[in-house]
Amino acid sequence: MSAATHEANRSYRDVLRNRRVAGLLLGDLLANAGTGMIIVAMPVQTLSIHGNVPSAVAIGLVEAAPFFLSTACWGSTPPSRSTSWARFWAA
Repeated sequence: MSAATHEANRSYRDVLRNRRVAGLLLGDLLANAGTGMIIVAMPVQTLSIHGNVPSAVAIGLVEAAPFFLSTACWGSTPPSRSTSWARFWAA
């Protein structure tokens, strides 16, 4: 087995010895765990405090809120500077 073949077929253990790669993978794992927890925690919290709103409606609103917020923020963002300059030079 040549050195080039060994370099191309590195094992997971060899890759994880690089502290930067291991840190990146650990951070990704923690971020995904946090996302999974919030997906479960928000409906559970909503069920405990939904008040007079029906449970299904309350959970639906809580689950849809990130999509509504991202759409509202995206629609209110002014055009980028490069877009404005493109319009200026095209005129």
